Amino acid sequence: MPKQFYRTPRNKQIAGVCSGVAEVYGMKPDTVRWLYDRRLSLSVARLLHR
Repeated sequence: MPKQFYRTPRNKQIAGVCSGVAEVYGMKPDTVRWLYDRRLSLSVARLLHR
């Protein structure tokens, strides 16, 4: 059965999306936020480097 993603009302910052993903994968919400931030930063840096 596929995993169901949802926004969680607990531990939410900016709509609770990262904490919902963290609950599904059994991670800490801060870790998911950190990974998202690093990925976004690298993507922006790559676009600006062109």
